[in-house]
Amino acid sequence: MNTRYDLQNWLGDFASDVTDEQLDRLVDAANTIDERWPDPDDRMLREAALSAACQVILGDDTLEGIAEEWRKARRIERERMASLTGALIATPGSERELAERSGVARMTVRKAIGK
Repeated sequence: MNTRYDLQNWLGDFASDVTDEQLDRLVDAANTIDERWPDPDDRMLREAALSAACQVILGDDTLEGIAEEWRKARRIERERMASLTGALIATPGSERELAERSGVARMTVRKAIGK
């Protein structure tokens, strides 16, 4: 359970610029985010979510702005997947070898090469 003190520490030097209402919203957001990603291995996801929540609450960004960044990232991911597919098609080797070399699942290789 996050407290106001936890969030003030997380904000560091910026904490003095945050209103009580904003701090309360950040505490609520942080607790909801921790419930959403409770696994210790999901620390990076929690940090990304809290950072975005902080940006919106403090007025440094908007839902629309963050959503647009997500759409850009999805487009880039699809382009990179297409590049990987082309590389898998062009590279000789067994499915197992291609999977090992590329670091993707064998089913991903099979799909890429049309099997």
